[in-house]
Amino acid sequence: MSNRYDETWHRLREWTNSQASSERLAAQILLQEGYKDLDPSHPLGGKDGKKDAFCRKDNQQWIMAVYFPRGQKSFEEIKSKFLHDIEGVKVNTADALVFVTNQELRLAERQELKTIAGNIPVELFHVERITTILDQPKMHDVRKQFLQIDFRDQDEATSVLYLLRLDIQSDCKLLQQLFDHDENCYLTEKWQSCLRKNRGIWQDISSRKLLTQCINDELMRYIQDFYEKLDSIEEKCQELLELKSRYQPLEAKPKLGNGILGFDRIPQPAWTEKYFTEKDAIALLNSKKRNARNFKSVKDEIQTTLDLGHQIFEQLSLQ
Repeated sequence: MSNRYDETWHRLREWTNSQASSERLAAQILLQEGYKDLDPSHPLGGKDGKKDAFCRKDNQQWIMAVYFPRGQKSFEEIKSKFLHDIEGVKVNTADALVFVTNQELRLAERQELKTIAGNIPVELFHVERITTILDQPKMHDVRKQFLQIDFRDQDEATSVLYLLRLDIQSDCKLLQQLFDHDENCYLTEKWQSCLRKNRGIWQDISSRKLLTQCINDELMRYIQDFYEKLDSIEEKCQELLELKSRYQPLEAKPKLGNGILGFDRIPQPAWTEKYFTEKDAIALLNSKKRNARNFKSVKDEIQTTLDLGHQIFEQLSLQ
């Protein structure tokens, strides 16, 4: 299932990870925002002296306080936690407080917290601000590590899906051309390999894994069946081309005068083998009849595969 565009916000607000994870995530956010010399207290548990970490910014000593409950809490609960954490500035002989929380804070609420702090400098990292930071491309790895969100994979899957549609569409155009081919004529060499050229996405294992993020198992089976049918058609085209290669050289033989040499029951002289004879004409005629008969037998398979390709393309367009 695809992530929502605001997936980062939702996973932060509905935090289900540990306190240690929230403190480590907060540390990464502060480092990204210019805080230095970040020194965590006890993310895994223990007395932290009313601080989750020390850090420095603008030549001041800051303490980091992290508040990541599950779901939105009332402002009174948020304020109570903030009042507890602001005491840590004095206790730790620090200069300022950076308060990192997954909670929504309205403008008026942010101002109230800063007013409560008095002359102590405060910087607030609330859920909207954190979301904006984490959704930056350069924070991809941090977002993936702590929130298990990978928009890059999602974008790649979307690209793979688009390219697969193009491959299927190209195959359908080729199948239509093959279906419209005059069975009384030999196939051209084009049909020796053109159908296998549109397999890049399906043959790539990593691309096929990404496809599983976009399409269901039933559609995956349809696509597998489509390519297996293409393989079968290619084999039959190869047989027709081999038939052509055996008999087409007869057409290139020169005619002696304007006629076809015929010998009835008289043995054919050796010198005539390089000329087009009645025997050659009969062999060529039989070859074309066999070509037409074999091509007609594969037309039903071509039509079935073409119908399946159109069905797959329509379903892929809905993804």
